Amino acid sequence: MVLNRRTVTAGLLIGVFLSSIDSTVVTTAMPSVIGELHGVALYGWVISAYLFAFTVATPIAGRLGDSLGRRPVYLFGAGGFMVASALSGLSTSIEMLIAFRALQGIAGGTLFAMTATLLGDLYPLEERGKVQALSSAVWGVSSIMGPLVGGLFVQINAWRWIFFLNLPFGALSIAIFMKSYRDHERTRARTDWVGAALFSGTVLAALFALPHANGASVTWAWREAGMLVLAAILGVGFVLNMRRGHPSPFIPFRLFRSRVVAVASLSGALAAGVMYSALTFLPLFVQGGMGEPAMVAGMVITPMAIGWPGGAAIASRFILRVGYRPVIVVGTTLLTIAMITFAFMTRTTPVFVPVIGMLFLGVGLGFSVTPFMVAVQSAVGFSERATVTAVSTFSRSLGGTFIVTILSTWMAFTLARELSGVAGGVDVANKLLSPLERRALAPDVLAPLQSAVEASLKPVFIGMIAVALLAFASALLFPRGKAREVTPEIVESAPVAAANPKA
Repeated sequence: MVLNRRTVTAGLLIGVFLSSIDSTVVTTAMPSVIGELHGVALYGWVISAYLFAFTVATPIAGRLGDSLGRRPVYLFGAGGFMVASALSGLSTSIEMLIAFRALQGIAGGTLFAMTATLLGDLYPLEERGKVQALSSAVWGVSSIMGPLVGGLFVQINAWRWIFFLNLPFGALSIAIFMKSYRDHERTRARTDWVGAALFSGTVLAALFALPHANGASVTWAWREAGMLVLAAILGVGFVLNMRRGHPSPFIPFRLFRSRVVAVASLSGALAAGVMYSALTFLPLFVQGGMGEPAMVAGMVITPMAIGWPGGAAIASRFILRVGYRPVIVVGTTLLTIAMITFAFMTRTTPVFVPVIGMLFLGVGLGFSVTPFMVAVQSAVGFSERATVTAVSTFSRSLGGTFIVTILSTWMAFTLARELSGVAGGVDVANKLLSPLERRALAPDVLAPLQSAVEASLKPVFIGMIAVALLAFASALLFPRGKAREVTPEIVESAPVAAANPKA
């Protein structure tokens, strides 16, 4: 039962702001955090621990939201995020911070999945696109504010407050939600914990098996090979467990019989790969190849945070008029144009060129990712909505992780080859990213280093074009027709009593 739809929405958007600003604040402040905790060797794990846990937790949270109800799962995510944030702020070693960031990832994945699901529950199709666009706008604002807030706390030597800042926002979100929302009365299904464990193990083992790019080399040791074997074994176990016919399987394969769900998951994963790749490699090109300062490199990605909610707002209007497919095709076309723009850049290209490219990227994401979410939520009924929302989110997280890792490996090999004749190799290229060390480089040393960075990122940008084209091609498979014709195609596992929310 929804006591006040607008109040619940406000509480959910506070949760969106909480989880999204945390990512950008932490990324900005992390070099200073690592310096104080003396953990530079484990730098990557502070970010990876959060992302891995987030990726695994999202589909689990979705399934629990369908079987146990939205309210307890959302409150677990919001409360868990507050506890993990407090513990992260109190960390006295890098190992403690990594562990608590993993807990944050579990809670963050839960919070994200439930927020998207609840917004789909609260609003009918005619309003769902608009509210998803509003959620994207909140994400965009927090993405812009995050680096500024993180930089401020680092400047005043108070990095622990980047975590403590989450506490009042989390408390407010929980208070609003508890007062304004009650779950529908429903039949609780038995949870497939074996399937959840096998699935989580498969994903984690696969992520750990990814090749690790480290400076001049990319290592694939016996540990990674062993993880790959373990992922295969657990994956087979997961499939066999699903084939046993559990009454409430962890991820119902029947969801993918829906062409809407299958295409949205595939194309969404590819679009996410394009987005994460741009966020990863474009600042490196601007700072290392073009020679711009770190602040400019950060500002270059800001247009994406503006274009996404703007594109989502426009797309939500066209969805009802022309259907999902034309809007999504336009979106993936814009993604491809953005990637082509990046591929033609050189180290003498004016800064406004990547800025325009990121604006195209943001609008393209608004025209593709947001309609994907609205479409999959319309393709199933209430009792499967949390699961399909989480599966869609999971596919994007996993697709982004794998694509960025593959392109990072490609870049590392190319950069090592380009600098093979330079004394110091890749280690010398690190000086391009340090303002003080960069100013100390002689012009005859600086130019070859910039050329090497440009040459190493050129094939990466071409690879990003290929990914964008695949996203475009898969979008063409999306069913034709009006948005109102996308109705639940899957027989639900349990009937649910609907409620009429008050505006």
